[in-house]
Amino acid sequence: MKDKPKSNKLRKFLLILVALAGCCVLFYAGSIFLAPVAMPLLAQQIEMFAPAVTLPVEEPPTSEAEPTAEPETDFFAPFETTTPTLPPTPTTPPTPSSTPTVFVPSATPTQPLPPSASCVPQGERVRALVTKILNGDTIQVVIREQTYTVKYIGVRSPALGLESEPYALEAALANQSLVQNQVVTLMKDTSEVDADGMSLLRYVFVNDIFVNYDMVSRGMAVVASNPPNTACDDQFQLAQQAAIDSGVGMWEEGGPQAQLEPPPSEAAPAAEQPVVAAEPCNCKGPDLQCDDFATRADAQACFDACKAQGLGDIFLMDSNGNGIACEDKRP
Repeated sequence: MKDKPKSNKLRKFLLILVALAGCCVLFYAGSIFLAPVAMPLLAQQIEMFAPAVTLPVEEPPTSEAEPTAEPETDFFAPFETTTPTLPPTPTTPPTPSSTPTVFVPSATPTQPLPPSASCVPQGERVRALVTKILNGDTIQVVIREQTYTVKYIGVRSPALGLESEPYALEAALANQSLVQNQVVTLMKDTSEVDADGMSLLRYVFVNDIFVNYDMVSRGMAVVASNPPNTACDDQFQLAQQAAIDSGVGMWEEGGPQAQLEPPPSEAAPAAEQPVVAAEPCNCKGPDLQCDDFATRADAQACFDACKAQGLGDIFLMDSNGNGIACEDKRP
């Protein structure tokens, strides 16, 4: 009975040995048959966890030795992504804020004169800023901070005022559409100012428009010669004739051109008119008495004139009917 427990222990020990031997045999057999499949997987795992090593690239020797940086190793290098570096974006320099430009008239020419201004004498050209329209042929300008009145040479527009001439407003508006708030070029002929000394006499240009000529050609002004400033009179006459032929502006049918007085140099001589004696009194007018006449001769003249018109003694100045008026008055 005492030997039976010992035999059970021995049996258990042998079973354990047999189990261990079986495990060793299975492990060995498994390593032989599974090695072709397991080795690539194991190598891949080793590469993933192995530190990255960068091999140095040999460069050609240079005159100056440059220090080479030690290769860095990073355990997580294989898992990092490289972020591309963008080139710097060019920046536009800030535009300086615009400042108001102050107009300063100058005496330098800005552009060639139009063909219609071939008659204008060559001379100084003064730039000016138009600030006000006075009528169809007169403006106010600023030259070097001074205000001047400028009258167009060789032309005349209808007067604009309390008692405006016909077509005066149309001419002023036409002038306004050309030069209001514009920078114009001024050129003189012979005289500096007009006869009154109040206005500058100038040929006026805006852009490529000869304003004096344009106002005449559009029927907004007539030729008005102003000796000795007559360089462009012939040119203006051609423009006026073209306006008359075309019937534009004041020259349209039924227009007011006949009401404009012609300039003195072109006024037709007045025809001789018979001299008509003035009537001594108005026989059909208010009642007259002898006291209304200075002398008896004046009263008699009125009496005779009314009698000649068939009205007789309409004012009862011949009290006795002898044909003598106002006998009590001095002769």
